[in-house]
Amino acid sequence: MLKNKISQLFIWGFNGTRVTKSLKKALASYPPAGLILFRRNIKSPQQLRHLTHDLQSLSKTPLLIGIDQEGGRVSRLPEPFIQYPPAATWGELFKRMKPKEGQEFLRRIGAQMGRELRSVGINLDFAPVLDVHSNPKNPIIGDRAFSSNPKIVSTLACAMIEEWNRMGLLCCGKHFPGHG
Repeated sequence: MLKNKISQLFIWGFNGTRVTKSLKKALASYPPAGLILFRRNIKSPQQLRHLTHDLQSLSKTPLLIGIDQEGGRVSRLPEPFIQYPPAATWGELFKRMKPKEGQEFLRRIGAQMGRELRSVGINLDFAPVLDVHSNPKNPIIGDRAFSSNPKIVSTLACAMIEEWNRMGLLCCGKHFPGHG
């Protein structure tokens, strides 16, 4: 059916922390490729696990269930989830390490983030930020970028992406065409 093929092109959000009758009806009428979660959808790890399970159980095909979980000011998971610092912190730590040690360190951070996301049924993270912090006056990126050095950005982003892919977590590098 054409309507279902078209609806599969979308990832959409919703209000609330549980599956309501209206959400269930919308999912049945216009089955999306996936859903994006925000803080408004999350109360606790247990509630989130139930929500993602319920959402998946309503879909004939596996849903992409995504979130913006970068660390720093773009973190959708509230405590008791780990509150990670922004990417710039990882970039600064990387500069103080040997390159291989720095990459391995970021892989371990990525693995921890990935385990936490997967444990609550999230299979897509709209991260990492691939922008280079090229404009100090840009309020959008700032500490969300790993560095002002493109080599550091690509090295750290690749380490994180490789780790997430290894554990079955999809990711979406951003921003295109870019802020930085």
